[in-house]
Amino acid sequence: MAEDEPEMLRSYRTLLEDLGFDVVTARDGQACLDAYRRGGFDLVILDYKIPRKNGMEVAKEIVAMAPSQKMLMITAYAGIVDPEQKTGKT
Repeated sequence: MAEDEPEMLRSYRTLLEDLGFDVVTARDGQACLDAYRRGGFDLVILDYKIPRKNGMEVAKEIVAMAPSQKMLMITAYAGIVDPEQKTGKT
């Protein structure tokens, strides 16, 4: 799970661990990619607006490594996210 807001990250982690999941967290996109390269995951949860690489950039890199990887994009960002844009910006 990649989320830059510490309180949100803690909340998500607690919820998922209480449901019995093993959770690996990252505070930015590059840290998320580094963790992903160390081991595969059943699901990758990404915040759209995270530092160093945004969630869309991370998602594209993960799909290039593992096309069948399941991912969930979460965001409080108001706007349309276009996965075809190179920068991930709208």
